[in-house]
Parts: sequence; structure tokens; C-alpha cells
Amino acid sequence: MAARDNVDLDRIVDYKAEYTAAISKEKLRISGDSLLGLCPFHHESNPSFSVDLKTGKWNCFTEGESGNFITFWAKLHGVDSGTAYKEILEKYGVSQEAPKKEPKKGSSLGSYSLEQYSQDKKLPADFLRDICRTDTGRDRDGTTFLRISYADATGQEITYRKRYAKKEFRWRTGSKGKIHLYGEWRLESIRAAGWAILVEGESDTQSLWYMGLPALGIAGATLFKPEQVELLQGLKLYVHKEPDQGGDTFTAKIYKCLRDGDFTGTVYRWDCAHLDAKDPSDVYLAHGKEDGGKMIRDALAAAEQAGFGIEDFGDGSVLVREIPAILELDQLEGAVLELAELLHQNRTRLELDFFDELYHSIACKAAVKGNRFSQREEQQELLDQLAENPQVRNCPHGRPVMIAMSRRELEKKFKRIV
Repeated sequence: MAARDNVDLDRIVDYKAEYTAAISKEKLRISGDSLLGLCPFHHESNPSFSVDLKTGKWNCFTEGESGNFITFWAKLHGVDSGTAYKEILEKYGVSQEAPKKEPKKGSSLGSYSLEQYSQDKKLPADFLRDICRTDTGRDRDGTTFLRISYADATGQEITYRKRYAKKEFRWRTGSKGKIHLYGEWRLESIRAAGWAILVEGESDTQSLWYMGLPALGIAGATLFKPEQVELLQGLKLYVHKEPDQGGDTFTAKIYKCLRDGDFTGTVYRWDCAHLDAKDPSDVYLAHGKEDGGKMIRDALAAAEQAGFGIEDFGDGSVLVREIPAILELDQLEGAVLELAELLHQNRTRLELDFFDELYHSIACKAAVKGNRFSQREEQQELLDQLAENPQVRNCPHGRPVMIAMSRRELEKKFKRIV
């Protein structure tokens, strides 16, 4: 049997057989190297679980979860990733005898410093220290790390993140539940600008700041919560998407949280792919402060309002990878059918009024209809939502949802006065 050392799972695992064996055959579709079906980890009626059969990477659009085949096996069988890896190797006839390792001496994490990070990212050390709140920290064993401060809107530090050599990250002990948006302490100046770029991680955020662009960083897709959306209300948001599955997961999670947090502003999506770069940091490293900043501003000017991301899946089927931030998942099927009908009527002319018509149609179909019985709790919820959104004064058809009547008019109606 082959040794486990440097095993290439893509070469030995039959991803198609593995995933099709675990997923319900109902609504299962395979097109080329893509698989789409019902997620095996939760109940659903519409397929949201996609797999790249070349790499074994999976993504559940509904839950905002993703991973590789090892994490899939672990979640499916209720074991940890180490056990999952061993079981996969055993199934495919690979020895579980790991190569002997030398005993570890001290920390397994390599030292890193502000000065090294400054050189790697070509950002001035003073800028990183004074504006970005980063510095060199030191563990008890002497290992140094880049200390990245996370402060709230008042400027008070809540926690910090450690960056070691080889991009190894650790959070300060006790950080769970305390992780804010990176750059939250700069919200006052961001609000003055009226817009912000949302990116994953700190280095992209710092590079954007250095190029004079308002930005906020999210440490990871799972760390952005609906309760943080309130801080973003009133801003125009530009969500950056990296060109990989991680980028798909990140943007899907951001859009879901914006929906769950009742974000009322406009959301745009953009990327750096046409700039031959993965992210804003790469743009800055390749083109510098002035040119890089101009290139990104041009990209933002051409950004598309976040909406539907739909791909052909063969035989009259489509794969929906992205939906508008204002749309709930239970409205998805009807919205896509409505989109198809409007596209059929308008052919390929996707003007602004086209999407305005689409959203009005979706809102109309989701609205409470006449003669439908509603519980008192639902009625109160609708009134509460109306009170919280003073800009909503008309139904999707333009008819008023409330009217103002003076006391004199009421008295006349009840014939108290002539």
C-alpha cells in the first residue's frame, strides 16, 4: 500500500461516486464536472448543494457552508477531520503509517514582525502602526507576531489577531463573540464618504486605506453577523469577490447577513479579475498607490448592483449562485421564473427599469393579499416594520398603505359637525 505522505486525494478519490452515494437521487443533476443536488445536512425542497467534481470541494448555498472532501466526510460521519482523513485513506488502500517526525522544540509558529509585514505589503511601518493599529507582539516563548488590533466605533480595543510567518493566524484567547469589523473605529470618516468597500481580511483593507479608499475588513465569512449590519445602514456597499470558491462562499455569506440584518442600502459587487489581480492588495503591489487607486476607483465605477448570478446547467436547467441581497431564499424559485419571463419579453435589454419592474413584481407576489386571514402577531409585525421604515408609504403598485386624516375630517365622517 502507498504511504500517506503527501497523498493527492484528487488523484485517488472518486468524488462523483462518493458524493452521489451520499446525496438523495431526487433532483440530483450532474453536468460536466459540476454536481447539484439536495444538501444531505439539512432538509430542503430545492437543490442548493453544489460540488466541483475535479477538486471535491462543496458548497451549500442555503447554509453558507463549504469545504473539501475531508470536511464533507467528517460532517457526514460525525467525526473530526483527522479521523476523516484516516478513514478516507484506509478506504482507498493508502497506509496510515505517518512518517516519523523530529520532536518539536518550542513553538511551531514562525516569528513575524511589523517590519517584515511592511516590506511584504510595501506599506509604510508608520502608516501600519498609526492608522491600521498594527504592531509587533511577542509570545511568552519569544515568538514574535504581527499584532492586529480590532477596536469598536469608539476606538476601544476589543480584541486582536496574531499573524505569524507563512500566513498563520491566531486570535487572542477569549475572542469568541467579540470579533468586530476591522476598521470599525474609522466609521465616522467612512460615513462622511457615504460608501465603503467590504473585503475579506486586513491586508486588503489596509491597502485600500493607503490608496485613499474607504473600506472595512471582515476576518472571515463566518465571522460576519446580521447584528453588525446596523453599523452599515446608510452606506452604499461594494462587496469584493475573490476569483475562487472561497470568494463565492464569502459573498454568499455577506449577502445572506445583509438580508437577515434588514440592510436597506444599495449593494454592488466587484472584483479585480480584469485587473489581472486576485484582490486589492495585489493591485496595489503591482501598480502602486496612485495608479492602483485609480484602477480600483474605475472598477468601482463599473461595478454591477448585486443581483442574480445564474449559470446554464444544461437540459433547460440553471444553477443559481447569487441572489439579490433584498431577496429571501423562499422567494428564489418564483423570482427566477419571473426573471425568465421578463427576459423573454425584453430579450437582452437589461435596463434599470427592467430590474425595477422585476423587483416590483417580486414584491407584489410576496405581499399580503386581500381576504387573507392574518394572525394578530403577523399584523403587529407588519405595523412594526412599517413604523421602522418611514420611506415605505406605498404598495408595489404605487397605492398608499396609509392615509392621514385630521380630527375635523373624522368628526365630519361621524356627523359630529356639519
